[in-house]
Amino acid sequence: MALSSYTSSHRKRVLIRDILVAKADEVTADAKLEYKAQIESLKAKQAVARKKIEELQQAGDSAWQDLKSGSELAWDALREALDSAKTRFR
Repeated sequence: MALSSYTSSHRKRVLIRDILVAKADEVTADAKLEYKAQIESLKAKQAVARKKIEELQQAGDSAWQDLKSGSELAWDALREALDSAKTRFR
């Protein structure tokens, strides 16, 4: 997966997170707590993904392969968390 693909995916995930934040303001107190827990989880996973992007931007081509698998795992975890949140809060 190319770095530009990671960056594009990251922007999409930020947008989804922002939508979840907006929806959290519109629901009941119990649902708000659930939204907020999901959002905090997403923020943590996003921070890991953002760190991987920064590492990838500074890495050379040979280091890219080493970082690629770790980055893909971070993105997969973030994607799964966002997909789960989208499904749960529709």
